[in-house]
Amino acid sequence: MTTANSDDVCRRDVEASESDRLGDGLGKGAAYSSLLPPGVQKPAEGHGSLPFPFNQNRWLDELGQAFGYRLLVMLFASQHIMKGFAPSFTGPASQFLFASYNVAGPRMQIFGGIISLPWAMKPIIGLVSDCFPIRGYNKAPYILLATMLGIVGCAALAKIPAERLSVNAVVFCLFCMQLQFSSCDLLTEAKYAEKMQSNPARGPDLMTFVWFGLQGGGLLATLMVGPVLDHYGPKAPFLIGGGKPACA
Repeated sequence: MTTANSDDVCRRDVEASESDRLGDGLGKGAAYSSLLPPGVQKPAEGHGSLPFPFNQNRWLDELGQAFGYRLLVMLFASQHIMKGFAPSFTGPASQFLFASYNVAGPRMQIFGGIISLPWAMKPIIGLVSDCFPIRGYNKAPYILLATMLGIVGCAALAKIPAERLSVNAVVFCLFCMQLQFSSCDLLTEAKYAEKMQSNPARGPDLMTFVWFGLQGGGLLATLMVGPVLDHYGPKAPFLIGGGKPACA
């Protein structure tokens, strides 16, 4: 009888000490959270520093710790390179490409409207990706499909001679490229908007990262495209810029 009572007392002591330990842990976590400024979230687990040499920039390294370097790499590829650099580098070349086919100005404007249709289709693209996920994913599969179309269209414009590529095929290839740009832009915007909601205090920094790189990529492409067209012709930008959509 005495042994049974002793066992009960020991068990209660163990349970009490375990409860105290958990309570202290929760208290420390609550105390840590209370020290943070309003709107600042604790960094999510797994968000480490950026690899060298990017971690040498304090602002960029802190941004990587807040959102994860994988998100920053995705935004660099999709926003800086694909949306910022590639359209500004290949867009002017398309007009010279149509000129090589002796396309009249009014007809060129019609082709331009057809080529830019994917940007007006962004609500439809977003609705389809949300309503019809592929194997449980509603962003990555559509990004990959659009990227494949964009790469094929860009490669065709760069490598197939004008004698074997009709002007209607050129329009279709340019349409596929714009479909990649608009789809990847929409779906990656949705992703980083979701991340900004989880850490609103660093949201302005993330927007600065996106738009600074986007405008910088467009400026670099504007400076490069003129000499490239002058020296190598209207197909060269698609050959050089073809790797940019593939990278994205």
